Amino acid sequence: MWLPVSHSYTRNATYKAVATGRYNNIRGQFGGSGSTPNTDEYKGSNPWMTALQAVSVPSSTGRGWDGQPKLSAIGASCWYFAQG
Repeated sequence: MWLPVSHSYTRNATYKAVATGRYNNIRGQFGGSGSTPNTDEYKGSNPWMTALQAVSVPSSTGRGWDGQPKLSAIGASCWYFAQG
């Protein structure tokens, strides 16, 4: 089973902590698992980026995540393991 960060109980606290620079050491391939390339500066469906970029850049995958931060589309267990 997969639970995205956007559906976790602490997502708002997570977004706020990342925006204030708390997890600037975490980098990953944030985004959905689709193959649709993005039209923004972060090309590809899963570009490597910092956690701050992942909450600053809205998703544009065309799969229901549009407008949400790219961090919202990854698995919560992966994210919370990384931040721990």
